[in-house]
Amino acid sequence: MVFYHDEESAMRRLPIFLLLFVFFCVVPPPASPADSGMPDRARRLVIGVPPHSAPLSFLNESRDGLLGLAVDLSVKIAGELGMDIVFVQSNARKLEQKLQRGEIDAMVGLLPVNLKNDFSDVLVTPLALNRAILVAGQEHQFTMERDLAGHRVILQRGDAYMPKMLDMGCTVVQADSITNALNRLVGGEAEAYIASSVEMAFHI
Repeated sequence: MVFYHDEESAMRRLPIFLLLFVFFCVVPPPASPADSGMPDRARRLVIGVPPHSAPLSFLNESRDGLLGLAVDLSVKIAGELGMDIVFVQSNARKLEQKLQRGEIDAMVGLLPVNLKNDFSDVLVTPLALNRAILVAGQEHQFTMERDLAGHRVILQRGDAYMPKMLDMGCTVVQADSITNALNRLVGGEAEAYIASSVEMAFHI
């Protein structure tokens, strides 16, 4: 609170107070999110995704979009909830920190390896080398090795399983990496990808 010693001092300050009063009357209040055109946070599902966790989440060949099982599932969940989806890319540890701070709603992909539960349970396949079979769609069903005979399959270059596939009459498409193999599978270059890195059977 300010006290003035005389009337003359108060009169000298009057124009300043009037100017401040006019300023606060003219300046509009801060815009709300709805007024400023900002998307409603409550209508967005923000998902953290490691971009190098194939086949759960990985970059496409042009590296400008995400593919993978976890990505597809996230999009379907957002669609069922009637929400827009936003993907945040980072490594698993940083995404875990973002999740704890409330910056993202969930994280998908491979979890940090030092968790108490390492989620190492796998589904054993009937293939001789205990491989994973990834297929391009549910219309492709391979339950035994002989089911692959005569089909186009993707193997990573140098895979020891290649002679077995060739002996069965398979057409082998060679890929340079897991990401390359998955992009070729999604692109329809083969009916199945025989993976050596995981021991699960599922479809993309």
